[in-house]
Amino acid sequence: MIKGKYDLGEVGFVDCNFAYNDISNILHEYMHHKLGTSTIFAFVNFILEQTEIGLNNEDLKKISRTMQKAYLVLNENYALFHQLAIISCSSKDRYERFVTEFKKSENYAIYHGKKILNILSKNNAKDLLETNIINRIAFIAMNIDFTKLSEKDLLNNEYIEAKIIENSKDFDPNERYTILLKSLEKLLNHNDVNNITDDMLLKYTGLQSFERNKENFLKVLNLYKKRFEVQNIDTSILIKNIESIKNTSEDNFILEEVSKKDVYKIFDIIRPMPLNNNYEEFFPNKVTEEHLNCGVMRVLLRDNKNYSIEFYAIVVFYDVILGHEYRLFVDKNSLRDMIVKFNKLIMIYCEDYNRFISEFPIIKSKNIFLEINNTYSKCKEFFINDMSEGRETMIHEGNDRVFFIFSKQKEDNIFVMYFFKEVMGLIKKDIEDKLFNIISVDDEGLDREFYKNNTDWWKYEDIIRVIMGTYIMDDEHKFPTLGRRINIK
Repeated sequence: MIKGKYDLGEVGFVDCNFAYNDISNILHEYMHHKLGTSTIFAFVNFILEQTEIGLNNEDLKKISRTMQKAYLVLNENYALFHQLAIISCSSKDRYERFVTEFKKSENYAIYHGKKILNILSKNNAKDLLETNIINRIAFIAMNIDFTKLSEKDLLNNEYIEAKIIENSKDFDPNERYTILLKSLEKLLNHNDVNNITDDMLLKYTGLQSFERNKENFLKVLNLYKKRFEVQNIDTSILIKNIESIKNTSEDNFILEEVSKKDVYKIFDIIRPMPLNNNYEEFFPNKVTEEHLNCGVMRVLLRDNKNYSIEFYAIVVFYDVILGHEYRLFVDKNSLRDMIVKFNKLIMIYCEDYNRFISEFPIIKSKNIFLEINNTYSKCKEFFINDMSEGRETMIHEGNDRVFFIFSKQKEDNIFVMYFFKEVMGLIKKDIEDKLFNIISVDDEGLDREFYKNNTDWWKYEDIIRVIMGTYIMDDEHKFPTLGRRINIK
């Protein structure tokens, strides 16, 4: 079972059905995100990965995979340590159960599990977290001086691989972290964790670390920008990140303590998502009446740069009663026919909306839900200027940790967003500031906006089921029933 996932993007994910009720899983994925966006080695990899996705560039893909492999052990050990430390601080019994299962897993051997547990068993977990010691050694290991590499070979995978292998103490984050972890274990035998400094670690190990600051981030990114231009590779993602760093204060490049992170940020960056597919998947060759009778049709328009095979869109029909998912790869004309014939709920990504109404005007007469799958701050960028004049909004629980926001769009469509409940603090602030107008139901269960008649509730529950990957006739998992609309003032 997959509990969490982070793929070098702006957000990470935790399964919203099987892992959502364990905060340590959320913290685990957040630590992957933190490492991936706050250290020089991982940030370069992030740039390569994001550029490769947009261009389908095989050379960039190879280097990105090489770099990911070079800090795989570090990345998982780092996240596991913080997960174990948090559990240790919260419950001794739960920690012992987690450790018992952890020792049975392959992760225990692959990711230096014995060393983590040894450090935790001999030291106070709270002190380890408050001194930020594991965070510090991970950052030392990851902040590598790219200016020492041959500029003309920055995008040469064979050269990068050779450097990681032959000069591992300078360029291999896994090796550097392992050296630091072993050294930390020895230093802790004779020193209080509060007295162990970065300089002490560097002197003890003989390693060097490229200082993590604004100037060095820009220096490295500008090296890659120059190389991208020489090799005629799109620099738009690089330039966007360079400008973002230029506009960031120097204070934000000082390593912050994990324990002092804003809780909203952690739970907003890690998104609820059904990572374990609970529906039975089918791949029919053509659409039939069975598909057109499903409750929800979800459409993802193809980005021409992302696919080598010829199709215009991915269309998925969801039978939310039986848990069947019918996935089709269709051309433009077929999609138009489906939109015309389908009379229930159509769900599209918010960013595709303008393209939809331009190319398929008929969709304006349909029941459209505009899904925004991002952090709350990013969601606001999409909907804040496109809400209805009345800003009508309602909130539903998906389960006891995940909630959904439905807001009216100015063309009478519905925005749908979803978050972990800890993000509710941000929502409440915006409710107080009148960004949302929370609509309540009357004594008959109607509200004249969302529930205009006594059968409208099913629309919103079906959308929730599709996004969360649950269905009505699932007797195996006993997921929480829906129907919990929340009134907040």
